[in-house]
Amino acid sequence: MKKIVLLLCAGCAVISGYAQTGIPEVTPKPDIVEPVNTGVESITAFRSYQIGMGIDQAKELLAKDPLFNHKDPDVYFLPAKEQTLIESEGKGYVKRIFLQFVDKQLFSVIIDMNENKVDYYSLFTTFQGKYGTFDKFTPDFVYWEKKNIRLTLEKPLTVKYLDLQKFNEKKQEKRADIVDEDASLKEFLDQF
Repeated sequence: MKKIVLLLCAGCAVISGYAQTGIPEVTPKPDIVEPVNTGVESITAFRSYQIGMGIDQAKELLAKDPLFNHKDPDVYFLPAKEQTLIESEGKGYVKRIFLQFVDKQLFSVIIDMNENKVDYYSLFTTFQGKYGTFDKFTPDFVYWEKKNIRLTLEKPLTVKYLDLQKFNEKKQEKRADIVDEDASLKEFLDQF
């Protein structure tokens, strides 16, 4: 019995000796890892392609930008009212870029990345470091929203910038068109 008490006292002395020598205390890891940056940066643009810029300015940038093989970027007029799409082949990290304009202002930027040169995780950690915690995460995409701009990273490897204010305006217009169309159908059917 004396031996057990003596061993217990010796064990306590050893433990208290470690505590006094400054051996660091082991703390459990947190369940959630916070990003390094608090995400105070706002989402502005990819390179100089700023949401809201004009078509001519974007064409000039494409002409000077060494990241794109553009010579004369493909320009398409979309069937929707006042919409234009500029498409250009990329170099290096970028396969293609699509610049969509609504009312002659840049509305969205879609960048198909070169999967042989850059990976999803690198983009994800870069965005999380710059913009903070994401607003939505799914197996297919993740996005951040700051000051009416949404930045989306989609799998396999596409980056999108979207003007949320213009997007919501267009969505409301579409809803109004559907309501008008439904009313017109009712008026048409009432004629029988």
